[in-house]
Amino acid sequence: MLSELNLSCLFQETIPESPNPDDQKIPCVITKYLNYNEIFVQFKKYRDSFAQLSSDMHAYYCVKSWNEMVFIEKASNEQLIKNLFIYHDHHYDLYLRAKILDLFAGRKYRVLFLDLGYEYIADKNDLILNDNPEFLKLPIQGFQFGLRLDDADYQMIEHHPEKSEFNLAVQKIVLSSSDFWISFSKNMDQCKVNVFCKHHDQIIDLAKFIKSKINSKTEMVVTKNGATNSNVKSSEKGIDGHLSESIISSSSIMIVHPLLWESYAQFVMKVKQVTSPNDFYLKFIADPDYQKFKAKLQSYMTSNSIQRISAPKIGHVYGAIADHHRNKYIRVFILSFDDKTNEYNCFEMDKGMDAFYKSTHLYKIPEDLATFPARSVRASLYGVVPKNNEEWNMETTMELQQKICEQKAEVITMEFNHEKHFLKCSLIVDDINVGDYLIENGYADIDG
Repeated sequence: MLSELNLSCLFQETIPESPNPDDQKIPCVITKYLNYNEIFVQFKKYRDSFAQLSSDMHAYYCVKSWNEMVFIEKASNEQLIKNLFIYHDHHYDLYLRAKILDLFAGRKYRVLFLDLGYEYIADKNDLILNDNPEFLKLPIQGFQFGLRLDDADYQMIEHHPEKSEFNLAVQKIVLSSSDFWISFSKNMDQCKVNVFCKHHDQIIDLAKFIKSKINSKTEMVVTKNGATNSNVKSSEKGIDGHLSESIISSSSIMIVHPLLWESYAQFVMKVKQVTSPNDFYLKFIADPDYQKFKAKLQSYMTSNSIQRISAPKIGHVYGAIADHHRNKYIRVFILSFDDKTNEYNCFEMDKGMDAFYKSTHLYKIPEDLATFPARSVRASLYGVVPKNNEEWNMETTMELQQKICEQKAEVITMEFNHEKHFLKCSLIVDDINVGDYLIENGYADIDG
């Protein structure tokens, strides 16, 4: 009976023994790293069992017809709370065990992936009520931990002005590492752990790495290959508050905001410059770190250290004067050059707009200013395509502009293209899912 296939038997958390009694490091896989207090892992010891379960679920559900499956809309409230659901990831054709947490924005559900450890926003059409008791036998495989730091370290991290940059650097190390281990304290506190990763043939203790960077007087800059450069000295302020001489960026790349690296993260942004459902910009709401950055940028751009750039390079970050009358100083990322007008097409990376600039309005800026994470991103709506596979028409674009332009929106990150700095996302504006609104009102079709 479906009513008997509840979740209770799954929550038998099994922490394996270390394969080396003298080392106490347990091999694992990091399924997601959000920050020092939200690290999600699977243990390597059980990877074969999990792979077999995934294979079995795929074989079981791929031969079932829609009429044979009970989708979440047909489930009772009691089943939502107590029963196991199976999420179908159509992109990878993968089936995952999920616990329903709550309803989200009308047609979606916030779920916990039991074998990955983290939460996700799932569409109602992708959630199936489990009807196979075999899929309840393997205990949960996903675990959440935090780094083992003392209270003073936690306080220092939380209040550090460069917290987001530290987190971004650690995320990049995790993404580019090949092997991971965790170890517990002697009292077996199973909430806080030490995490080790193999990065370029070096074993890094993440907690020690973070503490060394926070306690160091050097500034951490993330390089193209994901490593960090801790030899770049921080800019120092004189008595008048202006920046002294600083390392000038000669090969700056645009650093994205660390939140955008998090799949299925949720936060509030402002919608800017809407061209179509596949092309608009989002801007983060101002925060204390950004306000400090703006003051630092203005201080440099109005100092005697400012230098015009004679030959701006595509794909590089520069300072710019957006409005000479109001002294608006911003950063731009150069996209292309128009040889007819002798202007550069630039992404105003903290405003969320494209604009053209002449080279006389572009300036070199220090590395610490160039690598402060961008406060905006180009984006498209996830899960929608034009009607009848045609181009987006003017009527749809105008409807979307009226609905979302300059509005605050709850953003749910779905896919982020790191190479193109491009985000696919869902938007919730005034409690309405924008993608669903376009579909239900005949402006768009469901993608796939």
